[in-house]
Amino acid sequence: MINYETYARIGALTRQGLTSPQIASDCGLDERTVRLWQGQAAYRPRRSPAKTGKLDAHRQAVARHLAEHP
Repeated sequence: MINYETYARIGALTRQGLTSPQIASDCGLDERTVRLWQGQAAYRPRRSPAKTGKLDAHRQAVARHLAEHP
């Protein structure tokens, strides 16, 4: 995954007429990554899936116990 700065750099280099392999070499990315982001209309950061923990099922009980016995 790339950050917004790299996305903007890919766009700028594309507008300057550089090819995907040239941009990939300049940015230190794979050509497929460059081609993928060249086709995107806007930058979208990666969304992380919600992480569940082992105690999530007991969250209410733990909160209640802590409220009763600070």
